[in-house]
Amino acid sequence: GYFCALGSSVCKQTICPVGHQCPAESGSAQACPAGTHAPTPGTVTCTTCPDGKQCNGGTDVTACQAGHYCAGGVKTACPTGTFLNNDLGTSVDSCLPCGAGKYCATTGMTEDGEDCTAGYWCQS
Repeated sequence: GYFCALGSSVCKQTICPVGHQCPAESGSAQACPAGTHAPTPGTVTCTTCPDGKQCNGGTDVTACQAGHYCAGGVKTACPTGTFLNNDLGTSVDSCLPCGAGKYCATTGMTEDGEDCTAGYWCQS
């Protein structure tokens, strides 16, 4: 949880700031990568973001977004043919298939698709 500045002749340990990690023998604080976070000072290794949450590195842990799922802290749009109307998605299995007689033409849809045009059928 500490680092000694690179190039210094005397090591004055500095506590690792929030949003960063300081593994053993590090010469500087390293920003947490996407999908992880460090909410407290002195973090040795950034913590993986919980499923259903989004972490952009640093200290921010936010809810996922409707139309998306968040696994390992990374937000991914639900694929075409599916939608998700809440921010609780934890895997692609959280995305719901479009209803009968509907179509979901784009990724990241937040509502069930549009009605099929008269004279056509929509495969689910």
